[in-house]
Formats: sequence, C-alpha cells, structure tokens
Amino acid sequence: MSSSSDPSTSTGTNKRASTIIIEDAESNKRVKIADDVLEKLLESEFQQGANLSRLQKKLSLKATNLEKAQQELYAAKADFDKVRKEHARAKVTCEERTSAVTKIVLRELDALNKESKYIRVILKHETDLNSTWKLRYEELVRKIKAYESARDLLSMDKNILEGALVIAKVLEAQKGGEHSE
Repeated sequence: MSSSSDPSTSTGTNKRASTIIIEDAESNKRVKIADDVLEKLLESEFQQGANLSRLQKKLSLKATNLEKAQQELYAAKADFDKVRKEHARAKVTCEERTSAVTKIVLRELDALNKESKYIRVILKHETDLNSTWKLRYEELVRKIKAYESARDLLSMDKNILEGALVIAKVLEAQKGGEHSE
C-alpha cells in the first residue's frame, strides 16, 4: 500500500503542517509587531525631528533676541558712559564756575570794603546828614551785606551755585546801574 494512505503518516504530516502553519502565523505576528514597532519608531523619530526643528527655530530666535539685547545693552552702556562723562564735565564746569563766582564775590567784597573805609573817613568830616557821601555809604553797606551773603552761601555749599550766580548777576546789575548814574 502506499504510504499516503497510511493513517499514521497522514497524522504526522498534518501535525507537521499544522505546526508549520502555527509557526508561520506566529512568525507573521512577530513580523507585524516588528513592523508596527518600526513604524512607531519612525513616527517617533519623525516627531522628534519636527520637535528638534521647532526647538532649533526657537533657539535661533532666542539667539537673535539675545544678540539684540546685547546690542541694546552696549548702546545703553555707551549712553551711560557718555552721560557719566558729561556729568563729570558739568561737575568740573560747575566747580570752576563756583570758584570763579567765589573769586568775583571776594574781589567785589574787598573793593566795596575799601571804598567803604574811604567813605567813612570822608563822613567823619561831613556835617550834612543828607549828603551824597552818606547815601553812597548806605548803598555800599547794603552791597557789602549782599556780597557777604553770597560769599557765605558759596562757602556753605557749592551746590547752590545757581543762587550765587543770581546774586552775583543782581549785584553786577546794581554795579552797572551805579556806573550809569
């Protein structure tokens, strides 16, 4: 008889075929799982690439913003340095002006005191109480007080240069008015 009609051989072949089919199905499952995993990995890699691209754009934008901020900082620092130098120059100029005004005030005060002494000597011999010399002496006393006030202000604080300059201008105007009379 033929071996194909032998039931024991047929059962063995069926078992083997069944095992091969099961193994093939399991292999197909594993291949499908591997394909799914590979697809998910590719999707993940693509997503990571897209995320990386977005991050690179953000980083580039931040770098640009940082560069702009640094340029603004350098410009602000340059402006600050310029203002600081101008302030230093103004301070020196202010001190020079204060010194100049102080010298003017002291010089005028000295001149007024000398003139005052001269007029006092004349007044000792003057009998007319309404004389020009007496009026001139009273005006000198007022000017001396004004110059002494200016001198005191200058010696107290150099920051009140503005006030001293105004006083000096007023006194100069008075002096100019005196010469025009």
